[in-house]
Amino acid sequence: MPYISVIIPVFNSERTISSCVQSVLDQTISDFELIIIDDGSTDNCPQIIKQLSDKHPQIKYFRKENEGVSATRQYGLSQAAGEYILFIDSDDWIESSTLETFKDFSIKKEYDVIVCDHYIDYGIKKTYHKFEVSDNLLENIVIHGGGNLFTKFISRQYIIDNKIQFEKDMDRFEDLLFCISLACNHPKWAYIPKAFYHYCQYSNPNSLMKKPHNSAINYQRLRNNCPTIPTDIQDYLYANEAMATLLEDLLSYHDFSKQFKQLESKSYPIAYWPLLQTAFKGHIHYSISRGALICIIKIKELIKHILSKI
Repeated sequence: MPYISVIIPVFNSERTISSCVQSVLDQTISDFELIIIDDGSTDNCPQIIKQLSDKHPQIKYFRKENEGVSATRQYGLSQAAGEYILFIDSDDWIESSTLETFKDFSIKKEYDVIVCDHYIDYGIKKTYHKFEVSDNLLENIVIHGGGNLFTKFISRQYIIDNKIQFEKDMDRFEDLLFCISLACNHPKWAYIPKAFYHYCQYSNPNSLMKKPHNSAINYQRLRNNCPTIPTDIQDYLYANEAMATLLEDLLSYHDFSKQFKQLESKSYPIAYWPLLQTAFKGHIHYSISRGALICIIKIKELIKHILSKI
């Protein structure tokens, strides 16, 4: 049985899948399996992956009809045999020492979850994104931006014992919900202050991770799925719902006057405005980091509007 199962969901990633897979094959250890699930790609992904799997016995290749990233990741989990799980997106890549570092660290104390830092990679430059560390893993995940699945090295037995699954019909924040479920079950966890993962912002606009979404519905699911989440963190998710909806309209150059009115309604009482300001800053940083074309005038108008409410 392999010690690690690396799971890569794929959809129309012909430009990046080879480099992604190669970064896994180039690891300094060989005690792993690489599970690749093609979610009904219509480009050359099936041919590329088939050629790679024919050459490398560590690759387990599956192709299924298109269901979305959540169902695809869940399918990958069902095929995994490793003691630990690492998820990678098909347009990203990992450093060659990633699996060896995680393995050595996990053997020491049999952690349920190990988290690390990551790079945001723009091609010609990259920035270092540090995981915010405190005693409260749940707070780190929800409020401090630590909800990325690719920074988590997870015990497969811990996932099984706690019946943690991906919500198959969610198209966004499914990784955040999965990470919240990990944290809500009180794992034995540790942090490695080093980046191994390159989260690429220049590659594939058609991938599973870069499709349009419905934030409001998904944040509602986030809040309802884990009733044990503390009230203050639920409040933050509530504020993020409003801000994510605003940002999606903003990035699409839509009129967001309706969202302003919604924010001023009883649904979003005045007590949430400080949280909205915090959520806004996080979303703006995220949006700019993705190279989105943002209308500066509207951003200034939105900031002014938010600040006037505090």
